[in-house]
Amino acid sequence: MDNSGGVLDSDESISIAYLPDPVALELDPDYPSPAVRQRLLHESSMQFRQITCVELLDGILERGKFNILCVPGGFAPHLDARLGVLGADIIRRFVSGGGGYVGICAGAFFGIMLELLPLEARDIDHCGSPSGPCRLLFSPIGQCVLGAESDEVTVRY
Repeated sequence: MDNSGGVLDSDESISIAYLPDPVALELDPDYPSPAVRQRLLHESSMQFRQITCVELLDGILERGKFNILCVPGGFAPHLDARLGVLGADIIRRFVSGGGGYVGICAGAFFGIMLELLPLEARDIDHCGSPSGPCRLLFSPIGQCVLGAESDEVTVRY
């Protein structure tokens, strides 16, 4: 679907705004991993543009004709700090207006922080710890929508 509720004709109709962790961009010359960008550019005809927090706050999601906001790994509180309440509201409006949100790793945590996903993140401070079991708690609506038998599941992180 496009952000007006219509169905998209092909990959060419899909335009992705890619919003990486701003602090990781400043500190790590190898961030973000090129894997997502490479696959989108070489394995599909989707349009792709990396954006900054400043551009998002300046309204690029509305002006840029994007269908999807993709937020990759990093550290969700960095995005939260840079975007603030205004940025969070812009993203929520984008999604409620029909735009898609794809959160990868920390981007998924950020989606939870914005209440775009029907989950709660209770321990974001241990993000990036060695992999192991991770408890996910569904909100009541998330449990209902996803048909979960319990409000809690354990997954591998």
